[in-house]
Amino acid sequence: MAIYKYINEIFDSRSRDYKSNGDFEIIKKALKTHPWILCGEIFYPAEKVVFNLPNKFHVNNSIIVELPTEYNRMKSLFRYMGVRDEIGIKDLILVIQNMVKMNKDKILSAIEITNTIRILEHIAKIQKEKKREGNEREKLDGLLIPSTEDTLVNLHEIQFDDMEDRLDDDEKKDYKLAHRFVTLDIAKELELQTLAGKITGISNTGGDINWDAYEQNELLTTRIKHIIEDYPTSSIFKEFLQNADDAKATHFSIIIDERKPFCHNKLQKSFLSEEMEDWQGPAIWIYNDAEFTSKDFQSLIKLGVGGKSDDDTKIGRFGIGFNCAFHLTDLPSFVSGKYIAFLDPNAKYLPAQGYPPRRCRGNRFNFLDLEFKKHFPDQCYPYEALGCDFTKEFKGTLFRLPLRTSKLAEQSEISKKVLKIKEIFDNFQSNNEMLFLRNVESCSLRHITNGNSDSRLIWEVKINMNDNCRNIRKSVVHKSQVYQLDFEMDIKGKKSSEIWLICTGEHDKTRHDFKKFMKNKRLKPRGGVAALLARSNKTLDKLKDESFPNPPDEFVGGIYNYLSLSMITNLSVHLNGNFSLTSARNNIIQSATDFLTANDEDAKWNQYIMYDLLPELHIILLEEIVKLENIRFEKIKASRTDDTKINFKPHTLNNLWPIPKNSIIGLYKKYGLHVIKKLGTNDSKFFWTEANGGKFVSLKESKVHEENDPMIADLLAYWGVSSLKFDEEKLNQLKEISKQSSFPYTTISGRTICDVLRKNEEYIHLFYQNDKTAKKEIIRSLLFLLLEFILKSIDESYEILNRLPLVPLNDGSIGKFGNVYYIGKQKYIDLFPKFGPSRFVHIDLPGALLEIFRSKKFSVQTNIRLFDSAAILDLLSSEFQDIKELDYEPNSTSIPNSKWLEEIWSKLEVDDNINFIRLSKFPLLPMIQPYEKLVQLDITNPLISIRDYERNFYPVLVKLKLRFTNKEFPTSANHNIRQCVLPFNSVNIINALERMCVSSNMSMNQLFKERDLLPKDYEKFRNYIKDNIDDLIRHGRRQDRFANILRSLRSLPIWPICSSDDKFIDAKSGILLPHNLPFFPLQENVHFYKCDNENDYNALFNLGANSIDELEYVRDHFLPQHIYTKPSEEYINFLKKVLSLENGEIEQFLKECPVIPNVTHESLVKANTLYDNTVPLFFNVFEGSDKFLAPELQNPRLMGALERIGLKRHVNANTFIECAKEIESQFRRSESYPENIVKHRAKYVTDYFYGHITSLGLTFDQLNQILNIKFVPSEKYFQNRLFNEEAKVTLGYECFSVLCSQQYKEVCWSQRPLFEKSVEPNDILYRYFPNIGKPTLIDVIKHWFLVVEKIELGSLTWKSSENYKVIKKIIEKIYEIMNEFSQEMIHKNIIISFITKKRLFLNGEDLFDKDNWVAGDNLVFGVQEDISKGLKKVDEFIMPYKDLLKLAGAHELEEINVNEYDLIHDYHDQKDLLNNNLLKRLIRHPDTKHHDVIFIVGEEGTRIGASRYVLSAASEYFEKMFCGHTAESEDNRQVEVRLDYIQSNSFRVFLRWLYGESFEEASSTLRKRTEEENYDSYYLDFLVNLLKITDISGCKPLKDIVEITIMKDGCVNINNVIEMSEWADNCKALKLKNHCEKFINLNRGLILEKRLEFCENAIDDEEREEESQMLNIILNN
Repeated sequence: MAIYKYINEIFDSRSRDYKSNGDFEIIKKALKTHPWILCGEIFYPAEKVVFNLPNKFHVNNSIIVELPTEYNRMKSLFRYMGVRDEIGIKDLILVIQNMVKMNKDKILSAIEITNTIRILEHIAKIQKEKKREGNEREKLDGLLIPSTEDTLVNLHEIQFDDMEDRLDDDEKKDYKLAHRFVTLDIAKELELQTLAGKITGISNTGGDINWDAYEQNELLTTRIKHIIEDYPTSSIFKEFLQNADDAKATHFSIIIDERKPFCHNKLQKSFLSEEMEDWQGPAIWIYNDAEFTSKDFQSLIKLGVGGKSDDDTKIGRFGIGFNCAFHLTDLPSFVSGKYIAFLDPNAKYLPAQGYPPRRCRGNRFNFLDLEFKKHFPDQCYPYEALGCDFTKEFKGTLFRLPLRTSKLAEQSEISKKVLKIKEIFDNFQSNNEMLFLRNVESCSLRHITNGNSDSRLIWEVKINMNDNCRNIRKSVVHKSQVYQLDFEMDIKGKKSSEIWLICTGEHDKTRHDFKKFMKNKRLKPRGGVAALLARSNKTLDKLKDESFPNPPDEFVGGIYNYLSLSMITNLSVHLNGNFSLTSARNNIIQSATDFLTANDEDAKWNQYIMYDLLPELHIILLEEIVKLENIRFEKIKASRTDDTKINFKPHTLNNLWPIPKNSIIGLYKKYGLHVIKKLGTNDSKFFWTEANGGKFVSLKESKVHEENDPMIADLLAYWGVSSLKFDEEKLNQLKEISKQSSFPYTTISGRTICDVLRKNEEYIHLFYQNDKTAKKEIIRSLLFLLLEFILKSIDESYEILNRLPLVPLNDGSIGKFGNVYYIGKQKYIDLFPKFGPSRFVHIDLPGALLEIFRSKKFSVQTNIRLFDSAAILDLLSSEFQDIKELDYEPNSTSIPNSKWLEEIWSKLEVDDNINFIRLSKFPLLPMIQPYEKLVQLDITNPLISIRDYERNFYPVLVKLKLRFTNKEFPTSANHNIRQCVLPFNSVNIINALERMCVSSNMSMNQLFKERDLLPKDYEKFRNYIKDNIDDLIRHGRRQDRFANILRSLRSLPIWPICSSDDKFIDAKSGILLPHNLPFFPLQENVHFYKCDNENDYNALFNLGANSIDELEYVRDHFLPQHIYTKPSEEYINFLKKVLSLENGEIEQFLKECPVIPNVTHESLVKANTLYDNTVPLFFNVFEGSDKFLAPELQNPRLMGALERIGLKRHVNANTFIECAKEIESQFRRSESYPENIVKHRAKYVTDYFYGHITSLGLTFDQLNQILNIKFVPSEKYFQNRLFNEEAKVTLGYECFSVLCSQQYKEVCWSQRPLFEKSVEPNDILYRYFPNIGKPTLIDVIKHWFLVVEKIELGSLTWKSSENYKVIKKIIEKIYEIMNEFSQEMIHKNIIISFITKKRLFLNGEDLFDKDNWVAGDNLVFGVQEDISKGLKKVDEFIMPYKDLLKLAGAHELEEINVNEYDLIHDYHDQKDLLNNNLLKRLIRHPDTKHHDVIFIVGEEGTRIGASRYVLSAASEYFEKMFCGHTAESEDNRQVEVRLDYIQSNSFRVFLRWLYGESFEEASSTLRKRTEEENYDSYYLDFLVNLLKITDISGCKPLKDIVEITIMKDGCVNINNVIEMSEWADNCKALKLKNHCEKFINLNRGLILEKRLEFCENAIDDEEREEESQMLNIILNN
């Protein structure tokens, strides 16, 4: 026990002491796996000990034991070390194993079997609870189960018998079966394998399906779920049809079965497992006449991989498409030959196999060997109606896909989809699915209704063909093949027929870059194209007798991969290709990106099939169709009776044209364009022309007409030219092809007409006539029409018009294309009356022609130009030649005048690209100053606009003779034009002055003097410059002309200087002082600018005037004259001005110089030697010294600058150390500082340290420094002489490192000085520095020796009665602290070395009796009296200091270790036994002789018995009822009490709680789900009724529990919160009442909405009135 206490002490102190934590971890690691807990006489490891062990496990030699009760106070320690609360599953397994430890084949007794079953029940209960809480169940390795032979068998080897009498006893002998006491519930929780699972597992020929590989990254069901997302439900029919074709089946059928589930005996069902029954209802059956092979089965289970890719003759990939079956079911099965197979990806329905029992996800077995029908007849029943009775092999393959019900869909992890029968019928429609198959020749859909085993035909499709076509269809060859298929169809009794022409083939020479891809994908470049030649409701024979091709108009083409895909192309044919598929067939061509344009090998292969292979097959098919069309044409031609034109329209131009509809876009249009292109490039005679009576021709030998008017095409055809006429859609297709590549396609165009006109001069001669008769108008009209045709069709190749005389001019003549002519209005022609009419095109040109004539390209190639600025310059060159200036009268009627000039400029100024060089040769710019003239435009000498001019300044500029104009140009005008007239602004004025100086060869100063400007003119000029200085500088910087503008500005002689005379100079001849410091005349002779205001200063500064800054002024001029002088008032004022600048450079300079006056004004010092006297600590320490700032500088606006240059304004670690050192210095200089003043200051500094230790930010070195500065007041004198005699000498001030606290005075006053009481350290200091003020071990020992020596000497002072108790206390304090030191390991050896054999212990009352002083080895613990003179019992005075005495050598009497096991009695809890028996009688015997009161409860009168004595003891309410003077209190008879107002279930729970059960146990049966329809309402009603009972009975503890349960279980909701609040109020349930009110306040709006809805939906007035009252309650709340 002592060891455990020692470990527990370390355990408790580990959170407070780092060392203890380390020691404990060492102990824990050492004891982890060793037996160290003593239970009885045996040590156990922690894993074998529990806190609570059930009574039934309290046996001798128990593997698991209960922790002894005497260890309970150390429960936290043992729990941390691994002791568990209760026994676990592994322990229970060991208990069972222990039964047969000595003999594994032992036959168990009935009691042993019963005990084992109880343990198994307990294990099952634990597993079930873990499962319910969502925790991982424990592994049961090693668990033994009782068998039918009363032996224990390993859980892995035993089965639970679920076959009953379906197997006889002889058959069961081969299996190890669980004992009959092992219930189904136990078997499920322990995961015993079932007998059915064992049998089917043995018979399984393929083992569980190896689907584990697909669960590496995701669950199998999740993978299937993702796979079927790629497959629509409609793909089921196609995928199974493809599989049948691959199996070489010729017949294929689907049967929709609506029969309900059936079993032969409902009391003894015979399914593979009970879960299989749910899948015995409606199903889809799929049959084909080929037999399923093992290889096919392996292919089927390869999810997303496929198993037929290596078979060149097969078109499908079984295992990919089969997944579509999971749209309908989770449990597909099939029969073929002698095998039946089930697929269960959920692993929920097939019987479990092995251990742990695992439901296989698929099973395939020989039903003949298994006697499947005998053992599982109910499972076999649905197959019998389809001809499969499991007594012989089945010919063919029969799939069964049972349909999901709503219940099964909820459980499914694959799909929640439930398909209706109608949806299934819709999915199984008859399409042209057999077109590109090789073997299947008939398909059908049949229907079985419920209660009927016969099937009814829904539809059937058959292929009628001869053996030659059959052989071609089945063969796989490289060359292309064309064959015909005839279909006969019966759809719900309606018969029809179709004739198809199909071309299939393969590229015999594959592209080299696809060889590796084809090998990896096992693909070959194969495909086919099918065209519908005819369709009719007639019989096939009658359809063949009619003339064809005759394709229907409503045909819709599609994409096939041997079976149709969900892709509509709208082409005139169906396309079949061996595409590189994704897992889902319908996703092959989802989009252009996925199919063709993706940057991968699959897309490249698909492009190859689509655009290389299939177009070639399509052309072969079309050439075969052309042959049929020629036969049809010859028949029509032969039947003609006269020479009229044959109206023949071939189907190749309509329904069989490669792109028959304009709606075809994207991929399929591109395909059609490829076909058309190949028809053209292959010279296929596919195109129809009417030339020479009509024939099919190639595209290369014909010309295409593209106009709606067929006149020209007909004319060319009449001349014998093979002209082709197409509708707009087909023309667009041809155009699109020709744009993409070279294409033998030519059209009838204007170029053709031009060539004809040039070769046949008689056609052009007509247009040379120039008479003025009426024919001229007709000729012009014909000319316009001819031009329109030519221009419309020559595609803007206008150069072919060159030299043709076809230009109609405005003066009536005709000009030749190539000469320059203009297009313009009459008003422009009038501007040039001499030259206009013969230079302009006719103004009445038709709109279409005019639009072309006005086009830029037409102008470039024909020289027909629009009237624009270039035309004006061209025409002006005839008017003005070499004229620079021109007199100008704006109001004149002759040209030039203002109107003419305005019209000219309206064209010139809008042309940004005008030829400025040509324009500048004409005088077109009006000038108003200094005279009126038209002048040439000149960028180098621009005019200034008078717009926005400044009136006051303008007269000055007039005196300077600048040029001005009133002409303005828009911002859109040509840049060079705009540069000839500049706006009125400062920049342009300065530049104009500069140009004037340059042109007149004068300086700016000379120019101003010559113009005789007055002083006020200078002022106006200066003000204008100041107002615009920012614009001038900004403009100069932006235009990279800043230097020029600045030079011009600086040269302006407009600035006054500081002198007695009015004198003006430029901005580069003076010096500019800082404007924010006062001016002091300097000794140098320097001209300073006179700046009357800040604007003057800024203007000169911006112009670059020479200046000096504040630092130069202070450093170089002012301070050198004052730095070593006594500070004057002027000096201080100037210094204040300098400091107020807050100039960092000046402050940095001042920081190093003695420039600050101190408080005495006697000298200038550095700022860092002064302190701010407003800081209390500084004021207290330095009061009366010269270390404070001059009072004139104590200005808040200056203190920031002074602090930056060094003034000490804040207490921090450094300044505090300076204060402490100052105190130490003052102590030493006692002649200058009175002791009382210094001590007062020292106390202040010490208290400050205590109060601000955390905020000073001390480093370790700084703290060390403070602890060793002597500034702390120490105790010099003690009141008691006893202490003064040997007290440590001190001067009254010491450092922290040597001082001791007053609390240690008794143990060290002779060795260490003490803190003065007024400065005793506070708790904060001790918290951070726990060793401050504490004496060392050596100090205490030396002091101890001194005290003992003084006692031995016995001076009068020490022997005085007044000091006796003091000395006794001193000794006691020494023992206490020494005992504490003794408990620390680092001190033990030191103590032993000092005190061994020394008489230092007072072992008696009298201090001064030498016999009472003994050494440690003279003492013995545990004895009642002295043993001898040298061995004495320990006196009570030193008894508490055992650790110290033991180190000094004290002995201890050893005690006998009593065997605790002998003290343990058998466990018996009489209270528990009594409570259990009372509860048993209450619960199991509600109305028997054991009870003396019968409660008749509720309207149903339920009788519940109880004991009046027990109820009276448990409840004051019943005590009053049964012990008062009431009818119920009569003795010696059974009484009845009626309780009509409460429910029986609630009252039962109430009684069980009164009998001592917890509320959870008492209500456990009620808290489980019941058969009630609305459990939540039922449970809430129970709780409310119980709440009423607790209120009536005054049972507050249970009422609290019920209230908390209602709140915790979320029973209060938006529908019932008002009623709940009322019930809580009636029952005085305050917690529940507050909860409801909070709920209402938080959700008031939603509750109102709900109550309004209740009012609106009320059934009658009574209910509506009740709801209205509830609504009023919340509104008034």
